[in-house]
Amino acid sequence: MSVSEAPGRVPRGFAVWSPAPPVREETTVYDHRKLGRELSLFDTDPLIGAGLPYWLPDGAAVRHTLEEYIREEERRAGYRHVYSPVLGKRELYEVSGHWSHYSDDMFPPMDVSGEQLVLRPSLCPHHALMRHAPVRRRRRRAGPRPGGWRGTVPRRPR
Repeated sequence: MSVSEAPGRVPRGFAVWSPAPPVREETTVYDHRKLGRELSLFDTDPLIGAGLPYWLPDGAAVRHTLEEYIREEERRAGYRHVYSPVLGKRELYEVSGHWSHYSDDMFPPMDVSGEQLVLRPSLCPHHALMRHAPVRRRRRRAGPRPGGWRGTVPRRPR
């Protein structure tokens, strides 16, 4: 018996088909901005800036509950959480390739003590460096270290 004829195996070229779901005549469209205000989850203010919401107590509670659930699931899966700075040297993003792809969507660099710093457009470059950093502990586990992170990635609105 060949592998393709093994019990429980789908034969090559076999397609699974099912009828399309029924089309609804009326579809309700939900606007998260409207719902967020109606449910007192978050709001915005022109003084803070367009598209920059602040979380109200009920929204903060929902957000916290979701974040804790995700963190617990990641911990159970063996992830160890890390944090990285919200700023990085422009050179970091040039080396990673992010500058050439995302500089139009990034806030302009800031000159700080003769270095150009930018708000991170993604978490990748920081965490790629962390994965290569030595881990100082008694027993080193073989293989890649699973890492969990959550962070803000500021992007310039268009």
